[in-house]
Amino acid sequence: MGIASVRNLSEMDDSNSHVVLTYVMELTNYSYPMRAAIRYKAKTQILAEQAKLTDSPTIDDALLRELASTVFRSERGKAVFCAYPTHAEAEDIENRFAAELVVAYQMIQRNQAEPLVQRLNQLL
Repeated sequence: MGIASVRNLSEMDDSNSHVVLTYVMELTNYSYPMRAAIRYKAKTQILAEQAKLTDSPTIDDALLRELASTVFRSERGKAVFCAYPTHAEAEDIENRFAAELVVAYQMIQRNQAEPLVQRLNQLL
């Protein structure tokens, strides 16, 4: 059964409608990794790590948004942001991407704290 069959649902008689309805339900049961969930999970992990080191954890939201946008637009990101048969599989993708964002964010933050990087940034 193809997309054309779904489009012609109103033209079908009752004997075939259950087949199309089942097909549509199967399509809607797929889960997609959610970009907002990935950013939220990454932000939560970053703040939790910072809370271990300081009483007032902060986050550079612009940096996190830029990192997330870069990851989502990458070829690898485009390849994995598709439908998954179970919510658990989609959530696994979310968790992996969130972990990658955390690592990249922390690496950039450490590099920004380096005296040489600070001096070079001042020259710019």
